[in-house]
Amino acid sequence: MRPTRVISVCVRGRPVRNAEHNIERMHMLELAASEIVARSDWTPADAVLFPAGYFHLDHSLVTLAEPQQSQCIQAAPFAGACRRAAQHLDRWSPGVLLVVGIDAAPAHKRLRGDQAVAAWRADALAGHAVKAIPVAEEAAGSADRRLASQWENYVSPTRFARLASGETAVVCVCYDAFGLAATADGPCTPFRSICLLDQHSRATPVSLPLQRSLVARWQGLFAAHRPTVALIAIHGFEHPGRDGYWQRHGIATASAALGGGLAVGAAHFRYALPVGANQSPLAAHGVSDRHLHAGTLRLAHNLPTRDAFWITIGNSTKPRALVRLFEGAPLA
Repeated sequence: MRPTRVISVCVRGRPVRNAEHNIERMHMLELAASEIVARSDWTPADAVLFPAGYFHLDHSLVTLAEPQQSQCIQAAPFAGACRRAAQHLDRWSPGVLLVVGIDAAPAHKRLRGDQAVAAWRADALAGHAVKAIPVAEEAAGSADRRLASQWENYVSPTRFARLASGETAVVCVCYDAFGLAATADGPCTPFRSICLLDQHSRATPVSLPLQRSLVARWQGLFAAHRPTVALIAIHGFEHPGRDGYWQRHGIATASAALGGGLAVGAAHFRYALPVGANQSPLAAHGVSDRHLHAGTLRLAHNLPTRDAFWITIGNSTKPRALVRLFEGAPLA
């Protein structure tokens, strides 16, 4: 296998809050694809990764069965732009995967909105995932403001995709990356916050026996597919430099959990993008499994970029997106 190459697109601003912002995001998506394919020395490429919450979907996904989730994503207003961008990228580097984050409407007006990610290859949806591992605040507080999940999220093969390099990637919705440690006999702490959607569309915290069952199913899923690359769509940070915790405990830990594999994230930066290509890289490779049990002593293991460029839109002088190329050697 050749080295796997992942292109991340970090965006200045916030995750989208409603469907009105999708039009601007579709334009940025196609512009970024055009800028990428203009760089002949970036091929071959395996994936182009955008942040979580890049698009908004006015329909809950967590209440749908897996085939219906796929149909809903493919019928979304932004799906055409994803297909066009993916086809453009595929002509440039055959087999490249386009991964975009989607924040969706809640299953019930008193729940938090769904979070998902979709992977496109050429004109087809190649995979998708709904967030499986919530952060603590998404499961705490009043019962009507929880983030709902569903049993299928922990056993679904749709979050895995074969890359053109020959490696297998797992797509992660933000904090899902922290759950990868449990697949390599690391800490299972993130599973304590899970709330499953019941038949009355309420998010109910899982019992300890059910939590153990979910961990076992999650571990079995990863053992069956054996991914060595993590593509992590992150919602965002206020500034570059605010991502240190994520780099150490999310990105680097994901690499360690995948046996030292390549882990790359893309995020929104609310106020300003990184000013240097290697600032806040959100990428790691070759991290030892000792990292899984290092606790507060975990290091960042920043992976330097191979190349990068910034995108401006219209007459603005402030960059709107930072596009970076990362490469990880294939695992033995």
